[in-house]
Amino acid sequence: MSPKPFSPSILREQVFQIDPSMDTTIITAHGARVKIPSDAFAGGGKIAITIREAFTSAEILAAGLTTESNGRPLRSGGMIYINATAGGEMTTLVKPLGVSMPYSYYDSTMKVFKGVETDSGTVNWVEPDTLNPPPQDLQLGSILYHSKCATCHGSDVKESAIGPSLVNVDQRWPKTKLYEWIRNNRKLIESGYPRAVEMSKYSPTSMDLFPVLDNQSIDAIIQYVNNQSKYPSLMPQQPVPTSGKDTSSGSFTAVCKEDTIYVKPSLAETSQFTDDIPTVPATPPAQNANTFSGEKELDDPEERNVAFTDGQTSGMYEFQIKTFGWYNIDAYMEG
Repeated sequence: MSPKPFSPSILREQVFQIDPSMDTTIITAHGARVKIPSDAFAGGGKIAITIREAFTSAEILAAGLTTESNGRPLRSGGMIYINATAGGEMTTLVKPLGVSMPYSYYDSTMKVFKGVETDSGTVNWVEPDTLNPPPQDLQLGSILYHSKCATCHGSDVKESAIGPSLVNVDQRWPKTKLYEWIRNNRKLIESGYPRAVEMSKYSPTSMDLFPVLDNQSIDAIIQYVNNQSKYPSLMPQQPVPTSGKDTSSGSFTAVCKEDTIYVKPSLAETSQFTDDIPTVPATPPAQNANTFSGEKELDDPEERNVAFTDGQTSGMYEFQIKTFGWYNIDAYMEG
């Protein structure tokens, strides 16, 4: 049966067979991670985890997934559907699952919403809950930027003020010279370093000296500035995959490390697996009908050739789920 247009069924279904007695981590096509503790499911028998993802604007639109919460517009950082059966029957969770979804920048306004299907067949996103706090480097960078930099470089990092915008400043300076410039720009100017001399002419106001800022603090400021520069406008983003594969029909492998097991999605269209994406059987080949020749185990998930949401990822939004269904990383669209 062909998938129904403008419904979630058009999204590629990823099915993972796991051993419920073991701690398991699944890595999805878009790089999300689902951490499953041992004995997390009610009932017995083999567990089949079903996952669908909508991370790009194209996927969200094709699946007919609205981005509203009780009529209030949202901008999505990615949607994921998780369900499971035990021994072929529907099951429930007796332990929460940990879910991590990748981001290319951290947005402090994002929350996780639960999807509820309406009578009209759309999904309403409700019960917003908090996500993991920002990384410590971003928190430190925010404090330092607003206390030491914002007066001259602007509270909005994308705009210039007395001094130039610091967005991508780490790409305009050699790192060691940037450290010297921030700590004692006058000394670097007096040395005749061309970039420093050029920047001294930017404004008649001399830049302050920051001799107490160590390299780690400067790096935190740069990380904060570059993260803030990626904040979108009110219009939804259209991410661009980093590989040539279309994740709506491409192939992917789940990879686990340390206390986890390797699992392989059991896909309906197995002919679309290609040699450049290794697959790992969840059970020995003799017991797995979907095993392919030439399989190999992956020691490092970074070897996977899959398309992420919108290029290079910087970190993960993390949350827990206690029931199955749709979840959405969202922020309210103001104005």
